[in-house]
Parts: sequence; C-alpha cells; structure tokens
Amino acid sequence: MSKERIKRIVSIAVPVLFMGVVVFCVCYYHNVYRQPEEAAQDNHVTIEDREPQEEAQQQDTSEETEANQYDDEGYLDIRAGLTGMGDAESVKLYVQNDTCYFFLPAYADAGQIVWQFDEERYEVLLDGQAVRDGDRLEMTGISNTVYEARTDGTAAETDETKTETGGTKTETDETKTETDGAAVGTADEEQERTLQIRRQTDADTVEYKLRVMKSESLPAIFIDTDSQAMTYLEQDKEHEETGSFVCISAAGEKDSGGVLDKISGRGYSSFSAAKKSYTITLEEAQPVLGMSSACKWVLQANALDLTRMRNKTVYDMAKDMGVPYAVDSAYVDLYFNGEYAGNYLVCEKIEASPNRMDIGEDYLLEGIFASRSEEEIDCFRSEAGWYEVKNPEEVTEEDLEFLADYMDRIVELIEGCDTEEAYKNLQQYIDIESFAQMYLLDELTNEPDLNRASTFYFIRQEGDDRKLYAGPVWDYDRSLGNVEGAKYDNLTCLSPGLGEKLFACKYFRMYVTERFAGQYEQIIRQYLENRIPDYSEYIRASIAMDGIRWGSQENNSYVNTNPVYSTFDDAVRYMTYYLNARYELIRGYLYEPDRYHQIEFVNTGSKVEYDSRRYWIVDGETVPEEVTAYLEEIFQCNGWTFADGRRCQVNRPVFGDMKVYSYVDQSKLEETQTQTEAQEEQEQVNAGYSKRFVFFCMMASAGAAGVCGIALGWLAHRMRSKKKDKSRKE
Repeated sequence: MSKERIKRIVSIAVPVLFMGVVVFCVCYYHNVYRQPEEAAQDNHVTIEDREPQEEAQQQDTSEETEANQYDDEGYLDIRAGLTGMGDAESVKLYVQNDTCYFFLPAYADAGQIVWQFDEERYEVLLDGQAVRDGDRLEMTGISNTVYEARTDGTAAETDETKTETGGTKTETDETKTETDGAAVGTADEEQERTLQIRRQTDADTVEYKLRVMKSESLPAIFIDTDSQAMTYLEQDKEHEETGSFVCISAAGEKDSGGVLDKISGRGYSSFSAAKKSYTITLEEAQPVLGMSSACKWVLQANALDLTRMRNKTVYDMAKDMGVPYAVDSAYVDLYFNGEYAGNYLVCEKIEASPNRMDIGEDYLLEGIFASRSEEEIDCFRSEAGWYEVKNPEEVTEEDLEFLADYMDRIVELIEGCDTEEAYKNLQQYIDIESFAQMYLLDELTNEPDLNRASTFYFIRQEGDDRKLYAGPVWDYDRSLGNVEGAKYDNLTCLSPGLGEKLFACKYFRMYVTERFAGQYEQIIRQYLENRIPDYSEYIRASIAMDGIRWGSQENNSYVNTNPVYSTFDDAVRYMTYYLNARYELIRGYLYEPDRYHQIEFVNTGSKVEYDSRRYWIVDGETVPEEVTAYLEEIFQCNGWTFADGRRCQVNRPVFGDMKVYSYVDQSKLEETQTQTEAQEEQEQVNAGYSKRFVFFCMMASAGAAGVCGIALGWLAHRMRSKKKDKSRKE
C-alpha cells in the first residue's frame, strides 16, 4: 500500500473515530446521570403486570409447557417403564441444562426398565443408536455413585463407587470432587452416555448427557391426578383435584393404594416455595407404611429445610418422650403423574378420629398468628393468645366464649402458681407431664413460630371436670437453628407460652428437672449419637435426586431461611451442633439453676401480640453487644428500660433474672438519622465528583483525539499540496 493511500485513510478514519468517541461520551453521560427513579421505573414490573402473564402460562397445555422447557429445564413425556403395576409405575425424563435424568425409586430393577414414548412425537437415539418404544433401557455396568448435587442443581461425582454387573459387585476408587452442593447422596449412574432427542415437529436434534439415579431403602408413592398435571393445584392451595394413589415399598411390594378422593396444597409461607406440601384424602381409610388406618394424610415437602430432617427428628422424639397423640411419619420418594417430585415426609394429620386423636367431641385447639385470625372462622382470643377450634366440627359462639374464659382461667392459675398449694390445685386443670414435654421440646428446638402458630392443646372431659393437655407437636422445619436469629445459641427465638410461663413456678421446674434426668436426657442423647446419623444415611440417595430436582437457583428454597450452609452434610452437622448446644444449655440451667440467669427482651413496638426474646446467661457475664444490636434491629429500637421506665444498660455483668423493654430514644434516633443522611449526601457528592471526573477525562480524550485528527488531516493535506507543487515545477 502506497504512502499516499495510507495518508488518505488516516485523514478519513481519524475524524470518524473522533465522532464515535463523542457519541460514546454522550451515551455514557445519559446513562450515568439518569435518575434512579427512571431506572427503577424501567425495570419495575408490577404484580398486575405479572398476573396476566402467569395466568396465560398456567392455561398452556402440557405439550406447550413441555415445549417451553425443552431446551432448559423440566420433564419430557419420555419415560422409563418399571416392572410392577402398570402405567402408574413409569418415570418421566427430567431435563436440566445439558443433562437429562431418570430418577428411579428404590425398588426399580435395573434389568427390567424399558423406554416408553410416542414415536410420532419423538425420535430418540442413545449413543447414536435409534431407540424404539418398548426397547429395554440397557444399563449394564450401572454404577452406584455418591453424588454431591450443587445448589445450581448439577451433580459431581465423589469417591464411593460400586459397580454392578450381572448381579455381582466390585469396589472401585474415584477421585473425590469438592463442591458447594445442596445435597449429597448415593445414586445409580450409567457411565457417561449420550442421548439425542428430536421432536417430530422440530427439525433440530438436541444432545444431552444421560444419567440414571436411583433411590435406596425408601418406599415410593405414585399419585396420578385426573388432569394429568399439577398446574391447577399449584395456583392456589384452595384448589382440589381427584386421582389415584399407590404406595410401593422399597422391596417392590404394594403397601397401599386406591382412589384419591382429594388432593390440595397446604401451608402459608411454605406454599410459595416451588416444592409444595399437600394434603391427600383417600376414598377409603387404610394404613400407609405401617401407620394407623385413616383417609387423610399430609405430604410434607420440607422445602425450607436443607436437611429435610427437622420435622422427622422432632416428631419421633415427641413419640419417644410420650407426647399425647404424637404424629407418626415416614420418608418416601414422591411422583406426580410420573414426574419425580422429590423427597417427602408422609405424616399423620392432626385430627380427631378413632385412629388419630380419640377425643370424641372434646375440644382441639391450634394456636394461630393474630394476623391470620381474620382468615379463620372458628377462632377466639384469650390471654394465652389466638386459637382456632379444630374439633368439634360444629362450633357455636357460646363455645368460643367458654373457651376464651377457660384459657384465661388457665393463664391466671399458672401466673399465680407461686406456692405448693397453688401448684397442686393447678394439676387439677392441666396435665403436668405433657406441659413438661412441651416446655422441653420448645426450648430444645427453638422454633420461632411456637406459641403463636402450630401449637396444639386439647381439653379432655374427665368426669365432671376438664383438663388441658399440651400437644401434639407440629411443623418444625424452621427449628434447630434454621433461622437468622437462631445463630446465637443462648437466644430463645420463640415468645413465651403457657409452658414458659409455668416454668417460673419452682415446683414445676423441679418436676421438669426430675423428668429430664430420669428419661428425656437419655432420649436426646440417643438422637445426637445415633438417630440423626441414621436418618441422614437412610435418605442420602433420595436427597441426591431431590437436590438435582430442586437445586436450581429458581427452585431452591432450602437455603431461604439459613443461607450459611449449602450442602446436605454441612446442614446435618449444623443441625446436630445446634441440638447439642441447646441440650447443653438446658442441662446447665436445670442442674445448676443458681449459675444461670434469663433476660427477657420485650418488644413494646408490637401492637398485635406479645413478642419477646429470652437470653440465657451465666452469672457475672455480659450480653454480647452483637446480640443486643440484633435485637435492637428487629425490634426497631435503640435502648432498653425496666418496667418502671428506668434506663437499663444491658451490656453490663448480669447477676440475676431481668426483664427489659424496648425503648426508642428520639434524640439518638434523630442524631443517627442526621449522621446517616449526611453520610448518604457525602457519598452522592463523591459519586458526582467521580462521574464528572470520568466524563471530563473522556471529553478531554475525545478533544485530544479530534485535535490529533485535524492535525493529521492538515499535515496530509500539506504533503499532498507540496507534492502537487513539486510535480508542476518539474
């Protein structure tokens, strides 16, 4: 290329470059200096905007929904047919990113699995070989691999592998891979295989890695809804469907089954999770997995508990302690319309019936949040809190008035129980044993909703008298450290209820200490040393599949309340640690009552219901500043007072029980607000300076580039002129 051509290109390119830099600077300035409200308005999508979209999506047919999921995540109607009882025992193919999975129940026979799909809809190739409907799924050399399912739903292989060929097993070693997974468990995986799928209506063929995972030891429940979809049920927990139900043991034997009279969603905050809990009603009462015969059963998703073990642990511990009518439960792998729904806990429903709570027409009460009292019909308020009447079915206004007065009388007797005579009189009205059990379980598990929700009492008619019993226990998925406030072992998150009020009576404390030493302490140790490790191993393979199914960022709710731990094993270790910490705390203040003190922090800002937190502290120690800072944050206060209004400095050594009340010092509040506003204003000023400096530098650079461009252009023009003059002279 000649020098003349280069000069001509430069003379054109530099001005163009200059204009490009100027345009870039203008665009940058526009974006940097846009008001935050504008950006928020651009990105904001209102609930009203979303609802029509969600309704439209919910009205899609199953085929349209499948098409949307085809390249990302979801189920395809390509199935692994299992031996047994017909169409109910087939499992759909689950697609997630570049991998697809068959999640098989424990009883599945690897040698008797066949492909099931509509060849008019799909063309399927396995390792390049065409697959036909009814062909056997060849899984020779399947390996029982320990998986760690990441929080994004993917799986990584670890070091425990057993290879199964022709019924024999050999041990092989694999390199362990460290991952930040959501679940760990044993699973069956074929060595890496390639599956190619093409819909007959689509010219493109999509290639996936195929993995087959299999549960161990757990029974499986298959539920088919009449609509063959779960969309309607997932929209609203009031929606109901009918269908069929079958439960099959891990050995492949039918445990129970029949017509499903009704299935509906359940729960409050938990219903917003992608993995939902359900209540099912069978057409005919029957036993399920060894539990007493009944029609109604609860399928608990444990969607807020990464261990999936908190409910099971507390339910079984309550049974071992002898809590009246304690709930029985069993783990299962659950399938809806052939789609693996995850690891679930099948539970007895708390209800008055001959095989559940044989209390006839006696009263069954459930504590509810004051904020939900308007949603319930048969509810009342007393000094003990808000309660809904669950039994009998027909409740009159006279019943509600009687119950409110009755519970007020119980509170009065408990608060006045300061003598041995008063304590003996109280025993005519309440069952001391069940109250001791409830108190210990409350303090041990530290479930923040207890005494305000899911706390049950029943009133039994005994001759001409009535006696109040505590129990059964229910809903502990946020217990044992599974909430933010529980990070402080000695801070009790739940507001005090009847059991906590009664603990102020020294005679009741003596009874609790006696029962703890004589029986309950050994039960708790058994769970710490044996039962919890046994549970984790029992469900490990199921958890691996569940972790893949629900581990994606969009669906994963297991870390919502406690995001610190992201693996199954770490979550189990933490739950065990927390249970042991609370056990040691209870052991300390029961056996050495003079060494421990309790400070109750009362939230005076709560206008609806009594709200407080209690902190246990050793004599002479101080409450950590981070604890009081946390309490001030959640109570929205900046100080504490005694009942008489005197200011209290809570971070000094404590030598006795205390009760303090949240307080807002307006002068401190205004000072803090002024400092915050000044800090925010200075940050805005600094940000403005920074933006202006960047803009100035860019404009200066653009100006310099422009000057250089003009100079180069002028120089090129002068050189051309001189060359022309020289040519004319020659």
